[in-house]
Formats: sequence, C-alpha cells, structure tokens
Amino acid sequence: MRIALSTDHSLNDLILGCKQDMPAAQKLLYERFYGFGLSICLRYAKNQDEALEMLNDGFVKVFRSISGFIEPGMHDELLKLFMSWFKK
Repeated sequence: MRIALSTDHSLNDLILGCKQDMPAAQKLLYERFYGFGLSICLRYAKNQDEALEMLNDGFVKVFRSISGFIEPGMHDELLKLFMSWFKK
C-alpha cells in the first residue's frame, strides 16, 4: 500500500515515499538535499562538473539503499540522523 505525500512534505513522508520508489518523493528529497549534498561533493571534487556527477551518483545510492535507513523513535532527531546517514 502506497502512502500519499502530505502537502507539507515532511521528511518522514519523503523517506517513506522513497522507500516505496515513488518518483515524486525522490524528486522532492533530491530538491531538499541538493544544496547540502553539493556542498559535501565540492569538498572532494576538482571542479563543479565533477561535484555534480558525484552528487547525482550519491543520490542514486541513497535511493537504492534508503530501505535500510531506520527512522529514530524520537521525531526530533530524524533530520539529524538522516543527514548523518546521507553523508555516508
């Protein structure tokens, strides 16, 4: 059973949607974490083009492995935990 994305697109909803391979959730998660991911990639890349390639490869890995991400019991910790997991 697929969840419907809420209008506020909470991080929890996006993660659940990505776990169900929902393209709309993947697009919104990509848009929400694009800047954060790019800032990480720019530290390691030789130039902007290489950083963008690294970023897109990283998002593919995120979408493929997000089923293994376990949400914390405390909703307040979700963003912090997800960002830490995302960096890896």
